[in-house]
Amino acid sequence: MNSANNNVKKKRAVAFVDSAYCTGCAICAAICPVKCIEIVESSFNFTGEAKVSLEICTGCNLCAIDCPWEAISMINPDGSIKEYSKQLFRVRGYV
Repeated sequence: MNSANNNVKKKRAVAFVDSAYCTGCAICAAICPVKCIEIVESSFNFTGEAKVSLEICTGCNLCAIDCPWEAISMINPDGSIKEYSKQLFRVRGYV
């Protein structure tokens, strides 16, 4: 295997938190299987806001699916928003 291939990162979506909607409820931090989300101080509210460590995020979508405020989106490497509504409906039992 070529050593140049070892340095190629897997292209995946990562979690993006919209500070304007995040309440700091910490549901995302509790559900994250790799613990890449922490609650940090926020200028928007007293409870803080979620901050994602993009180096650790695996793009599993669980935080985005479980966020009751829809403050988390999954962003593809090209900057577009990842569509995960089918997974959302399946996880919530609609399909």
